[in-house]
Amino acid sequence: MDMFIKRVKLILQSEDSECGQACLAMIFNYYGYGISLPELRKNHSAQTGGTKVSYLMETCNDHGFRAIAYSLTIEELRKLTLPCI
Repeated sequence: MDMFIKRVKLILQSEDSECGQACLAMIFNYYGYGISLPELRKNHSAQTGGTKVSYLMETCNDHGFRAIAYSLTIEELRKLTLPCI
């Protein structure tokens, strides 16, 4: 997993409630879709109380990405070769 820390540009959240947006911005940028957190925030407001998977998937779809939700164990997650949330 260390290889992703080097390749994914870190985007820090500005508010407690925008962790999902910050994660999506990092993944979007990983795939060459240059978007900043303020740009993402403008069209997709942060959710209070935590980000729902449905919100993440809808935001991905709005930006031309296909999101798939999986339930994985930590061991399975470590085997993935793509950035994920």
